Amino acid sequence: MAAARARAAGTSLFALLAVLGCVLPDYELLAVSQHLFLAVNVMALNFCLGLGGQVSLAQGAFCGLGAYASALLHPELPGGSLAIAAVVATAVYALAAAVSRPLEKLGEGFLAMATLAVTLIFTNLILSLSPLTGGTAGMMVDSKLSLPFLGAITGDKPYYFLFLGLLLASVLVFAR
Repeated sequence: MAAARARAAGTSLFALLAVLGCVLPDYELLAVSQHLFLAVNVMALNFCLGLGGQVSLAQGAFCGLGAYASALLHPELPGGSLAIAAVVATAVYALAAAVSRPLEKLGEGFLAMATLAVTLIFTNLILSLSPLTGGTAGMMVDSKLSLPFLGAITGDKPYYFLFLGLLLASVLVFAR
């Protein structure tokens, strides 16, 4: 009974979000899209960590590194969003695995400090490479996300429904 009630509540929530995507003005749609994007990231992190409450190994730094690498590669390979995502994810995973091996041998307190150090190193690297990364102002990216069978995705509404679909897919996968 409780499972059926939870399923009905989840279905109602996603139906409400779908209706909101059709009626919200652009600014509010952008704000909700960003929250959907963050929810997808949280689901991915929960999937990776298994809800184990593990201490951070600077996931934010590695996600940022992947984001910068993707943003730098998109102008070179327009229309290659999926290939870029696969290559960048694999490269950042390999780097994170290489960095995490020695950190895993540290005790709890030292692991927390090493995690902070990795994050600070990444932050300093991004700030010191300002001609490439934009420094504190960040990067202006004008390349569009391009997906097979859909082409370039532009506008707030397509991004909203893309993130809503990704969130729904991740909830369905994670619920099993």
